[in-house]
Amino acid sequence: MVGGQQVNRQVSDKVSYLTDQDYFYPFFTIEELIRYYQTQFIDFDQQKALEIAACMKLEIKRKIKHLSKGNRGRVKMMVTLARNAPYIVLDEPFSGLDPMVRKAIITGMIQFVDLGRQTLIISTHELKEVEPILDDVVLLKHGTVIAQSCVEQIREKHGIDTVEWMEKIYDTAEMNR
Repeated sequence: MVGGQQVNRQVSDKVSYLTDQDYFYPFFTIEELIRYYQTQFIDFDQQKALEIAACMKLEIKRKIKHLSKGNRGRVKMMVTLARNAPYIVLDEPFSGLDPMVRKAIITGMIQFVDLGRQTLIISTHELKEVEPILDDVVLLKHGTVIAQSCVEQIREKHGIDTVEWMEKIYDTAEMNR
């Protein structure tokens, strides 16, 4: 369910989704991709996309097929964050990216998401990278929620970081299996 609505194709007007897959037309330039997204999503903000591209040091005249994996990751982040959808879902946004690119992406998330109007959901195995910007964490095992907590509460109540907390929960779940 998304906002009380059963998930189907029509929910795409409420969810800006970053997949871990590359899915762009390789013959597009970044600039052409921005124009294409403008035609596909009513909430796509072209000006915001250009600001994100500048922030992430993307050359908008370059063809996507000539971009490094890191720059393709930045492009995916750019078009995802340029939407003004109520929900932004990032699936493994750091997969295969070097630490400098990861830092740029995290900076982009902080700067270009309106947390007063948008909910940011990040699915990642790179928790250490994003822990400083998290409010809540949900631990899944085989598609089932096994734990959920506020990050600040984990630190205060347990005196450990989120990764340690998740490891303890996961280990306990394994032993009780």
